[in-house]
Amino acid sequence: MDLNALGDWIWVSLQQLSGVAPLGTLLAVVVAYFSYRGTIRQKTLADNRNAWWNRVQWAIDAALSGDEQRRATGMAAIEQMQDSELATVADQALLAAMANAVVDETLEILESDNDSEPMVGT
Repeated sequence: MDLNALGDWIWVSLQQLSGVAPLGTLLAVVVAYFSYRGTIRQKTLADNRNAWWNRVQWAIDAALSGDEQRRATGMAAIEQMQDSELATVADQALLAAMANAVVDETLEILESDNDSEPMVGT
């Protein structure tokens, strides 16, 4: 093969590739966009789960409170948190167990109050 012919062939090939270069740039931009979008979506989900977990902690603290009204509010909040799309299956099981434990504790307190001897005034 002649050296000039090889050089001409390389030059023609490079000129043809220059027409495809904008497509390569476009492809790089599209890949970068979807990568960025996925990162933002993942960060948003992590932030939302963190806020959800903070509300769950508040609800658990409220449900374990000695104040009857706060306890009822905490239990209602726990029930709402279970239905959240942010709750995993493990989270839902944990909240169900917590709710059952609080209900059982409340029933025991009520039963012990009913079983106690009434105070007789003198």
